[in-house]
Amino acid sequence: MDCRLFFRASLRVVPLMVLRSAWPFIFDPQTNADSLASTHVALTEHLARLKKKVPQNFTVVVQPPFVVIGDEPPETVRRRATNTVKWTVDRLKLDYFKRDPQEIIDIWLFRDGASYTNHARLLFDDTPTTPFGYYSAEHRALVMNISTGGGTLVHEIVHPFMRVNFPECPAWFNEGLASLYEASVEKNGHIRGLINWRFKGLERAIKDGTTLSFRQLTSMGDAEFMAARTMPATAGITPRPVISAITSRKKDCS
Repeated sequence: MDCRLFFRASLRVVPLMVLRSAWPFIFDPQTNADSLASTHVALTEHLARLKKKVPQNFTVVVQPPFVVIGDEPPETVRRRATNTVKWTVDRLKLDYFKRDPQEIIDIWLFRDGASYTNHARLLFDDTPTTPFGYYSAEHRALVMNISTGGGTLVHEIVHPFMRVNFPECPAWFNEGLASLYEASVEKNGHIRGLINWRFKGLERAIKDGTTLSFRQLTSMGDAEFMAARTMPATAGITPRPVISAITSRKKDCS
């Protein structure tokens, strides 16, 4: 279902189609009526809560299963919702995932580092530990400094789909799949990962002889992996050792 809503936080609503709840939506006419009703109720309740929180001059776009909120110009926020969020979700689901996350997740796209840092503090009482972005489980929100690019956003989109489709997935696989698509393109309708910023770390680790073996990597528990992944020996290796396992086992996991 391609169901979208957008409005300015100053409450100037773009009048697309006014429903009983006064929220404007565009619905796929082939969408099941029961699904529409349940989605409509959940979104209406969620957006009613969100309206009390969104600062002025932000634009909100519903792009299921996410709500995208940003302080860039409205057309830019809508474009990111379609060209990054929807594009990523559609292609990940084509290759890997059957089920959407059960919860509605907010994606906050802040226009620069100052906006990102300030609003993380004001909205979530957080101090970011990364300049790129992070997921807040407490607030069910992706908090992004979008000026650094969309790679972290694509990475974080993978995780909620992995949680609902493969809840027992080990951290090394989860992070490896997400890291693979931090730079990506479409090929024959499918998402394809490109060499990204992690490659240099992998090159250095290979040159220094500090890489882990695939057996060592896959034997790590989640806590051990998450602690080790910031170390030089593991920081750059998550995508490539994992990709061969993902591609060879993908059909067995569907």
